[in-house]
Amino acid sequence: MPKIVIGEVTIDFPKTGADPAWSPSIIQFAETVAEQFLAISSNFDVPPSVLILTNNVNTDINLDGADFNSVHVSSFNLTYTIYRKSSTTTLSETGNVIGTYNGVSWDLEHSYSGERQSSGQSYHTFTIDSQGQVKLTTASISGVYDDEESKISYSAKTLLTGV
Repeated sequence: MPKIVIGEVTIDFPKTGADPAWSPSIIQFAETVAEQFLAISSNFDVPPSVLILTNNVNTDINLDGADFNSVHVSSFNLTYTIYRKSSTTTLSETGNVIGTYNGVSWDLEHSYSGERQSSGQSYHTFTIDSQGQVKLTTASISGVYDDEESKISYSAKTLLTGV
């Protein structure tokens, strides 16, 4: 039986030999639809997610779902918005983190729009470990930190390795 995979669902189609004459057309249709779905998204894309930033200073916190196995993913584009608030400071940042696997390790490129520290550095830094897990580090902001409203919203699109 031909197996057609759409998302995480595998569909077993009957063999054409013992089936009605229209079955080859149905199988071709289903295979074409499955290919088109893959063009829209992959199993390794990250759907829109929100992570509450409960601490003012965070070091290498995992972005849930943003783990990219280089066996399957050759690159990704993570889009995010960070909102952090304290009694005296409000920060808003939006940007992209583009990751490309170079055959040995991940290369990251980070671009954003938002406020910078007095040193010129971003308040937020992204890294990726050898397993492909994207991590966030945040610098301290002044004032009493609001651990209920401070958050990062993110999603990611991936390009597959072809494996």
